[in-house]
Amino acid sequence: TQENLSKRLQEASAVFVRFLNVDSGAIHRFRAYKEIKNVRKEGDGFVVEAEKDIEVAPIVFDFAVKENLVIRELIPLDLTLEEVFIKLITREGV
Repeated sequence: TQENLSKRLQEASAVFVRFLNVDSGAIHRFRAYKEIKNVRKEGDGFVVEAEKDIEVAPIVFDFAVKENLVIRELIPLDLTLEEVFIKLITREGV
């Protein structure tokens, strides 16, 4: 299935998260977690990425508790079908 193939090809695990009343310094404090590979602002939320085998959601929950934040939305992000196709055709030896 696309989901299984997406998980196998994905180089990081990621979520999109929106908090209620988050301040502008949050992105820098989020990066302090050693498991976090990247955090970027996207729209009114953040995309949080960790290494492939790390579950991001528990890290987000921990951050929210420590920062006294309310999570409004948390969505796991997978590769799109187009991204899966591009990864497959650009792999060495294919």
